[in-house]
Amino acid sequence: MGPPVVQIVTDETIPAVVDVVIVGGGIIGIATAFNLARRGISVLVCEKGTIAGEQSSRNLGWIRKLMRGPALTQLLQRSDRLWCEMNISTGAESGYRQRPMVLVAKDARQSAVHEHWLRGAGDLGRGARIVSGSHLSSVLPGLRGRFSSALVDPSAGGAEPTYVTSALARAARERGTTIATGCRVLEIERSGGAISGVVTERGAVRCKTVVIAGGVWSRMLCEQLGVEFPQQKILMSIARTSPLAAGPEQLVGVDNILLRPHIGGGYVFTDMHDNTAPIVPDSLLLMGKYIRPYLRNRRFIRLRLDRRFLEEMVSKEKQAALPKNRVLDPPPVRNAGNRAKFGLDAVFPVFSEATVEQVWAGYVDFLPDELPVISPVDNISGLMIVSGFSGLGFGVGPAAGELAADIVSGDTPQVNPGPFKLSRLA
Repeated sequence: MGPPVVQIVTDETIPAVVDVVIVGGGIIGIATAFNLARRGISVLVCEKGTIAGEQSSRNLGWIRKLMRGPALTQLLQRSDRLWCEMNISTGAESGYRQRPMVLVAKDARQSAVHEHWLRGAGDLGRGARIVSGSHLSSVLPGLRGRFSSALVDPSAGGAEPTYVTSALARAARERGTTIATGCRVLEIERSGGAISGVVTERGAVRCKTVVIAGGVWSRMLCEQLGVEFPQQKILMSIARTSPLAAGPEQLVGVDNILLRPHIGGGYVFTDMHDNTAPIVPDSLLLMGKYIRPYLRNRRFIRLRLDRRFLEEMVSKEKQAALPKNRVLDPPPVRNAGNRAKFGLDAVFPVFSEATVEQVWAGYVDFLPDELPVISPVDNISGLMIVSGFSGLGFGVGPAAGELAADIVSGDTPQVNPGPFKLSRLA
């Protein structure tokens, strides 16, 4: 099971007419609903399972700018501001804390990569620096081993994935949004080439706009409308330790181990070598688009052929698989928690005093260029896709939701939407 999510009250009945229907109750869909509700726009969120039941509650909780590409600059900067305001804007605890991030380079090659990024980072690298020698031990006391240097960003942060989406959802409902969980969208209806409504398990709803924010389910939803959306998924395994008083206070990436202090004590951590890409029929269909991304990330992604291939192949009409998968709860990679803990103990001996309390896994939605889509669909008026965040959805979720709301409402966007257009993937 995934980590326990803060529960909220949702709606049993749904309206017959709204301005916008959002398909998906993860951080992206809920942040979009929250921002639309603040503008007085009526919204229905349909979530087939539970709020933040999948990757929105299962990620590492990092909010980072280090080693990101220039196309993301505005989105990342806007997210930083919105995260700082999160507790006030929602009136609830999000677990957000600004913390320095330290990415440790084990050798000269990795140091050169960090230095190259910092030279060209522009605004993303503002305040970041490279430390080495005795300065490294002062930045990360307790680190054991021989390392070349570290890239440090004092303005990074972390938040609790099990808190955030619930806080946004509660605030959206207080502003008039209807949130229906256990409510699957059966069909997205069109009339004259434009969106006219949806058919759900609880009845039909008329609307002029539908936002697909379904995470790893978005490709399937797009296929029903004849929209090509070349999204794939990667399984990430994450663990949490028991409380530990003397561990690092920073967000740390060292020797393939990533970790974050948990607001309740202990740490959330993962081993990047445990990321796996399940081979499914879509993997073969999209092979040409994903060869380069795989080669670029092959040190951190293992291909895996398992029963999921047959499950997706047997069910040609993939919609039929949905009732059995209200919440995707995949098992973590075998021994992932123990293996990651072994690596953690090796670089921070203090962690030998902690135990692994829980291990879980979740699917990350990916696109070939590792940039999200936050975009209307050109040939279907009123249809918008907000998906394919490639591992950064949690960190940029607040700004992505705001940008989606800007586009839907026709307001001037706070962030340039150009890099996130669907048409770039054609």
